[in-house]
This record gives sequence, C-alpha cells and structure tokens, in this order.
Amino acid sequence: MRKLDEINDESDIYQPVSAADFETAELALSFVFPDDYRQFVATHDINVIKKLPSLLWFVDHSSLGIVDLNLQLQQREYQPYPEHLIAFATNECGDYFCFDRETKRIVYIDPDYGIEENLADNSPTYDSFDQWVKHYLTRRSNGISIDS
Repeated sequence: MRKLDEINDESDIYQPVSAADFETAELALSFVFPDDYRQFVATHDINVIKKLPSLLWFVDHSSLGIVDLNLQLQQREYQPYPEHLIAFATNECGDYFCFDRETKRIVYIDPDYGIEENLADNSPTYDSFDQWVKHYLTRRSNGISIDS
C-alpha cells in the first residue's frame, strides 16, 4: 500500500486499488472484501465517488487508510468495534458504514449509540455494496443529505 507521503493530492487518493493492495488489506484485517466493492474501487468513477459518503482508501494513513482506521476502531477504549465490523466509509462526523462479516450486510454505526444498539435497532442496512451505492446516488439526485 502507498504511504500518504507518496500521494500528491486528493485526486491521487482515488486511484484504482491494485490486487496487491487488496491482498495486503485483507491479510491485515482477516477479511475478504465483497466482489462488488472490490470491483468498484478497482475500476471506480470519480464522479460517482464524489456523490457518496467518504470512502476509506488503501492508503497507509490513520485518517484515510482502511487498515489503520479499522485497527484504531477495534482497539479504542470507548466502544471498540468488534472484529466482525469492517469500516469502509464515513460521513466524516464519526459515523461509519461497515461490512458486517457475520450477517454479510452493510451496517451504519452512529457513535451516539453503542455498537450493540446500532446493530439491534433500525439503523440502515444494505444487502450489498451495489445497493448501498445506488441508495446514496438516489439520495443525492433527490437533493437529500448523505449524512446517514
């Protein structure tokens, strides 16, 4: 994975993710990313990305990198994330969208509530990454915030 100092600007962060970067991240997180997500970040459309909540990228940096951030979330003192949740996007307000390796769904985690509360209530869930993307593209085309 590239380090932050190897990145020139924001547009450079949005480079397609290589198979080697996937392998490194998957090994570090003990998680195999869903095929639709892998395909999206390997061959993405920057115009679509700009309409979604901020995706975490395969960059070696604590606030941008998918590996570093997930390890921080799992190791924090207050409400640590269980290992079955892998954050892949944020609304930049401390909320995260996560792959749930137990249910094979995407879940929304609001930091104002405990992890178990988030998983037990009616927080948004999605059956696939493609469904999540379509949901947010529809919200944006209807002028609705992407906060949750």
